[in-house]
Amino acid sequence: MANLEAADKMTSWQLFIVLIVINVGVITAPRVLAESGLQSAWMIALASGFVYFAAAYLIIRLMRLFPGQSLADLLPPLVGRLPAMIVILFFALTLLIPLCMRIQVFSREIAFFMFDRTPPEAIIIAFLCVVGYCAVQDWGTILRIFQIIAFTALPVMIFLILLNFVNFQAHNLLPLWPADGFTVILRGIPDAWRLFIGYECLLVLLALTRTPESFISTTGAAIGFKAVLLTTNTLAVIGTLSVKTTIASPFATMVAMRLVELPGTFIERLDNYFLLSNLPNAILTAALFLYVVAHQVARFWGYGDHRPFVLLLLPLVFIGTMSLHNLPLYERAISLFRWLGIFFSFGVIPLLLAAAWLQRRKQHE
Repeated sequence: MANLEAADKMTSWQLFIVLIVINVGVITAPRVLAESGLQSAWMIALASGFVYFAAAYLIIRLMRLFPGQSLADLLPPLVGRLPAMIVILFFALTLLIPLCMRIQVFSREIAFFMFDRTPPEAIIIAFLCVVGYCAVQDWGTILRIFQIIAFTALPVMIFLILLNFVNFQAHNLLPLWPADGFTVILRGIPDAWRLFIGYECLLVLLALTRTPESFISTTGAAIGFKAVLLTTNTLAVIGTLSVKTTIASPFATMVAMRLVELPGTFIERLDNYFLLSNLPNAILTAALFLYVVAHQVARFWGYGDHRPFVLLLLPLVFIGTMSLHNLPLYERAISLFRWLGIFFSFGVIPLLLAAAWLQRRKQHE
């Protein structure tokens, strides 16, 4: 019998599943977008999908030049050992800093809505134990879990988001077009980067995918799915709560869901069901980020096993998460990782792509 856990390749359909399961922060997204665009927040979500697909497209163009190789494999021959080490560190930070922030926020969500007497520290430790156990598995096992969640927890989460339209009031979205026009939308796109975080994993995932000719369509469909999901959720929440209430609510999606009532049913407190359906996505996203970073560090230093590096990264993630209890530090971290990620996508990747083209040109000469 084939060892499914040891599988190191996947199809384009499986890549699509992995990309759509990656958590996009739907609980906090309406507030993040409303702070930038007010009633036009949903337009920012939609426009951001096109912008961050462009970033993913640059990654695809780079990876197509090096089929079957991940970032750690292609960098040393392309730019040299030391620059390659710097880029790998840059790549790790673009995933680990937002990972720490997501864990911090998610622990607050769990503590606030479900275990109000449990210290966030205990929730973070339990969360990291589960994440670490998942991240030390082989890729075949992680992929199988992604597929299970895509057909169980994700549909439930989408269904609950759609239930927010029960209390939808169209006048809360007026004026439909912002007074400053496209300026407001363009200004909000950098803030939306944290909601699309995860496409950087393509630098590893594409090396595991068998069909390079479908990279663009698969990635485009996945990012389009995320953009539509964010747009739908933002419309539902702002239409239910109004812009003012959305901005004032750190977990606006949960607040809107508490207002949903289903007469004649035994179901109450839909916010708890939504949080539970979002939990597997959050765990898998964190596990994927840890796996990808550990995998790249292991490959760069010539190790065949990523598991020791997962165990080394877990204490660093815990320390980083705990340090973000400090609100000023948290705000600085938001600004740092936003511009760090944008620079990596639209600065570092194009430079690597240019270097690859120049190398190919010299080889043909």
